[in-house]
Amino acid sequence: MDHQHAAALPLRFVLAGPVQAWFRDEPIALGPPQRRALLATLLLGAGRVIGPDRLVDAIWGADPPANPQSAVQAHVSVLRRILEPGRAPREESRILRSVGGGYLLDVVGMEVDLFLFRHRLAAARAAGADGSLERAAALLRTALDGWDGVALTGLPGPMAEVNRVALREERLAAFEELVELELTRGRPEVRTVELHRLLRENPHRERLHGLRMRGLHREGRRAEALALYAELRARLVADLGIEPGPELRALQRQILAEDTLNTGDLPVVPLRGPSAPQGRVSSAFPPAEGCGDARSFRAPDALPATVPDLVGRDHVLDRLSVLLLPAAPRPVVLHGLPCVGTTAAAVAAVARVAGRFAGEVHLVASGRTVPGALPGGSLLVLDGVHGEPDLDERLGTTPGAGTSAVARLVAAGTTVLIAGTYRMRRLTPVQRVQVDPLTFEQSWELFARHVGHERVDREPAAVGELLRRIGGLPLMLVANATQLDSRPSWSVAEYCRDLAAQQAADPDWIHDLGIGPFLGHSFAAVDQDALEVLCAGALLDRPEFSRDAVRPLCPVQDRQQLITRLARLVDHHLLAEPAPGTYRFHPLIREYSLALARTPAMWARLQRFGGERARRAAG
Repeated sequence: MDHQHAAALPLRFVLAGPVQAWFRDEPIALGPPQRRALLATLLLGAGRVIGPDRLVDAIWGADPPANPQSAVQAHVSVLRRILEPGRAPREESRILRSVGGGYLLDVVGMEVDLFLFRHRLAAARAAGADGSLERAAALLRTALDGWDGVALTGLPGPMAEVNRVALREERLAAFEELVELELTRGRPEVRTVELHRLLRENPHRERLHGLRMRGLHREGRRAEALALYAELRARLVADLGIEPGPELRALQRQILAEDTLNTGDLPVVPLRGPSAPQGRVSSAFPPAEGCGDARSFRAPDALPATVPDLVGRDHVLDRLSVLLLPAAPRPVVLHGLPCVGTTAAAVAAVARVAGRFAGEVHLVASGRTVPGALPGGSLLVLDGVHGEPDLDERLGTTPGAGTSAVARLVAAGTTVLIAGTYRMRRLTPVQRVQVDPLTFEQSWELFARHVGHERVDREPAAVGELLRRIGGLPLMLVANATQLDSRPSWSVAEYCRDLAAQQAADPDWIHDLGIGPFLGHSFAAVDQDALEVLCAGALLDRPEFSRDAVRPLCPVQDRQQLITRLARLVDHHLLAEPAPGTYRFHPLIREYSLALARTPAMWARLQRFGGERARRAAG
C-alpha cells in the first residue's frame, strides 16, 4: 500500500481478501458475516443508490430471515455508528446516506483496495500503450501485490458468490497481462511459481497455457511446450468436446516449425470473456440487435465471443447474476415489452454466469426446441417465449403441461431462465425480472452510439422528438438509427418529416421500419378476443384509457370478460395497467394496433358490436 495514500485517506476498506475496514492503522470491528456482506455490496455499488430489496437478495438470496427489511436497517444503523463514531445520534450520516428508499455509500476521501487495483491496472495499460513497458510491469506488480488471497473471503450470500467469480477473473486477467509484459521484456522466469498454480486451478484456460508455452519456448524447452499443448488439447476434447482455439493452434504450429523465437512473433491467446466456462455450452441464438455494439457468436458449444454492450441494463444483469445460482436452481422469468431487449439481456447474463455451472448450458432461441435430458447443475435458457402454448411447444409437452415440465427440470437440478414478452403468471414458484424501456438519457446514448454523437448533438430538438416517439425500445432505436446511418446527407429533422409523411399517406407505414416481425410474434401469441379489445382501445386515439371508455367499442358485453381480456394483454406486455381499471399504450404498440384495427378482417369483427361508434372513433 502507498504510505502517503494511506495517510491522506484515513478510512480504508479491503475487498480483495477478507472484508475489512480500517481507521488509520486501527482495525474496525465490522461484526457478523451478514453485515460484512452488506458493506461489501454497498462498496461494490459505491456512488449508486441500492434498494433494500436488492440488499436482501445479495445477502440472503432465496432464504431471507423473517423480517429482512428490519435486518437490513439494523445492519445499516450499526455500520453508520462504527464508521462515524463521532456522529451525533440524530445527525445525518455523511458516509452511508438514505436516498429515496435506498442507501448510498459515499467513498469520496476513502481508500478501497479494489478501486486502487483498478486504477493501477488502467495506468499500467496506458503505460503499455505508450511503450513504457517497465513502468507498466511495475504498476501491474503493485496492483497484484495488493491482493490478499480470494476476494470477499468468508462472506455469505449470492452477491459474494457472484462477485468472487468476477473479481477472480479481474485478477487473473491482470496476472496474464503481467506475464505477457515480462515475456516481452525477456524475463520468462518471472512469476513461474504462481503461473504453475494458476494452470492447475484453471486447467481449461487457453491464454494461461499459451503464455506458459511461450515461456518454455523462450527458455529453449521446445519439447515441454509442445507437451503442454498436447495435454491441454486432450483435456479440452475429453472434458468439453472442443479443440483449442485458433491462436493456440497457431502458436503450436510456430513452435513445431521452429520459427524465429522473438517473443513478438508468437501470438498471445486473447481473453475470451468474463469467465472461462466450466460446462459444455450450446449457443442456439441467432445474431440480434438492441445493444450498443454488434454481437458476434462463436460456433455452437461455445459462449458468445463478445458480451453485448448494453445501455441501462446494469440493475437487470446484477439481479440475474444473483438469481441464476446453480446451488439453488429455480425458474427465472425475464420479461418486458416487445423490442425492449430481453434477448440481449439474457445473452449478457449467461455470459456472466456460465462459468458457475458444472453441467450443460443451453441457450435455445425462438423456434428451437429443448435438447434431451440435461445433467444436474445445468442452465437452460429459453429465449423469445411469448405465451403458454409457446412454452409447451419449446419443451415438447402437451398443451398446458409446460409449467409442470419446468418444475421437473428445476427439481432435477436445472436452473431455467425464460426470456420473452410473457409474464408466465401460472409458473410458481418463480422469480421475475422485468426489463423496462430505456430512459430518455439512455435512449440518447444508445442512439448516438449508432448515429454519431456529433450528428445528434447538432439537432437536439429533432432527436428528442424521435426518441419520445420510439419510447425507449432498444430494437426500434437501432432500426431507426440504421435508417439514418444509411442516409448520411439527411438531417434528423428531415428524417422525422419523412416518417410523418409516410404515416399520413399510408396507415401501415409502421411496417416499413421492420417493426412488424418483432411485434408480430407478440400479437400472434394473443387470442383474437383480446386483440379485439386492444384494437378498440387504439381507436380511442389516446395513450391511456379506462375500461368504461373502451367498453362501448368492444365486441364483448360482459364486464368480467372484458377485465379478463385486458389482463391477458397486460400479461403479454401489450398494455400497461398503471392503476386499477386504467390502461396505457406504448406509442409504437398503439400505432401497430391501430394499423391492425384498420385491416378488413379486424374491422369486420369490431363492427359486430360497436360498428357505428367505431366508425366515428376512427374518423
